[in-house]
Amino acid sequence: VPASVTILAGATYSYSNTVDDGSGNLLDGVFVQCATDSAMTNIVYTTHTNSVGAYTVYDDVAGTHYIRYQLGGYESETFTVTLA
Repeated sequence: VPASVTILAGATYSYSNTVDDGSGNLLDGVFVQCATDSAMTNIVYTTHTNSVGAYTVYDDVAGTHYIRYQLGGYESETFTVTLA
């Protein structure tokens, strides 16, 4: 699955991680959203994990953000991160 990325002009803060299935198997193609609010209504960045389950999200504002993972066959997961 090719990565689809939305890049903000001037985005200088980031957060990187990998996604696995809970058993350590890294997941390719997970849809990753980054928002500034816990309701996930102000999405500032979207991408997909690569073939080794890795992704990076960016924003032009540092601080608390919310990440949501979505992939068919798995439950959606949302958690808090700090972009720095």
